[in-house]
Amino acid sequence: MVDVLKGKAVLVLIILVLLHCMPACGDTTVIGWINKGNALYNQSKYNESIEAYNKAIQLDPKIGAGDDKGNALDALGRYQEAIDAYNEVLEINPEDANVWSNKGNALYDLGKYDEAIQACNTAIRLNPNHSLAWLNKGNALDALGRYQEAIDAYNKVLVINPHYALAWNNKGIALGKDFGRYEESIQCFDKAIEINPQYPDAWYNKSIALRLLGRTAESDAAFAKAKELRYKG
Repeated sequence: MVDVLKGKAVLVLIILVLLHCMPACGDTTVIGWINKGNALYNQSKYNESIEAYNKAIQLDPKIGAGDDKGNALDALGRYQEAIDAYNEVLEINPEDANVWSNKGNALYDLGKYDEAIQACNTAIRLNPNHSLAWLNKGNALDALGRYQEAIDAYNKVLVINPHYALAWNNKGIALGKDFGRYEESIQCFDKAIEINPQYPDAWYNKSIALRLLGRTAESDAAFAKAKELRYKG
């Protein structure tokens, strides 16, 4: 009887040790490294997250960690390296709309706006309801001065997700650039603020549009709100 109890005690101890070790042991698996990379990315520890994603890629290049690695490189401003990471993923899976959209964003960050639009168009062909691809396309069109096309792209985003504050904000900016459609742009900024009252960029952009319309007092109030929210322009 004593031997049986001892055996059970040893078994319980082994189970407890294994449970305690599981998080650390998990890092040696593909999913474990990806989870670690994601956790580090969410803490803005981008260099460390890249190391974790590289471990996952070494274990299984087809797992898709290259997309996460590209996002971390983009966050560090290493845009060409990000594009290279996305391209490696697309060689394995050219039908991944998310990767095409992310590549488009990195190309935009490099100032390669026409190529960015092409990448976003591929993402949209693969998934017509890819709101981020439409947003990235709109941003590239705006940078090329093709404001109405940019507005049309942002409208596509807002059909898919009418609560996308960034799309409302960016549409407002494009409207202001398109022959000074400031009244319409203010409506967009107001919509962005309605969705997210703590959105400093929308408050700041609203203040600029109001000032251009000569509505100085309202502009000052919006600018004060942007400063209160620590706007960084």
